[in-house]
Amino acid sequence: MGFCLINHAAVAARYALDYCDGVERVAILDFDVHHGNGIESIARKDPRIFYCSVHEGGIFPFTGAASDRGVHGNILNVPVVADANWPVYEAKLDKAVLPFLQDAKPDLVIISAGYDALDSDELASVALRPEDYGKIMKKVVSAIGRERVVLGLEGGYNLRDTPLAVEASLQALQAE
Repeated sequence: MGFCLINHAAVAARYALDYCDGVERVAILDFDVHHGNGIESIARKDPRIFYCSVHEGGIFPFTGAASDRGVHGNILNVPVVADANWPVYEAKLDKAVLPFLQDAKPDLVIISAGYDALDSDELASVALRPEDYGKIMKKVVSAIGRERVVLGLEGGYNLRDTPLAVEASLQALQAE
């Protein structure tokens, strides 16, 4: 079990697939520092949901191995090491995450926007800065298009930097 008993991204994905006209494939990008094992469990059973998690490896909930792609090939786990910074994230986005999302050809992209990978956050050891989240969002929007992207707030516990990271994400989403 992870942090979320009911994950809004997974619920939103299933709702969109079942009730929204024209939505046949949904991608979930989870950049919360903890692996979303609950979301992955739902995606594992539904080939219409493509799940990508960028998370710090070796921390709670101790899931999300890079080798796990799911029986439908619809899962991409991208663990990063402690102290991973923007250059590490940028390389992972360019080489793995964005190609996976593009290949999925989703009608909707739900972003589990966790801001606990900030260097100032005490729950993990990743070293992103608030402006790095704007860079992530610019890359996603450039690859996928703004009109198909929605964000749901996940973790982020540093009261000074989390709002700055959220703001950077929203500004990048509006700018494209």
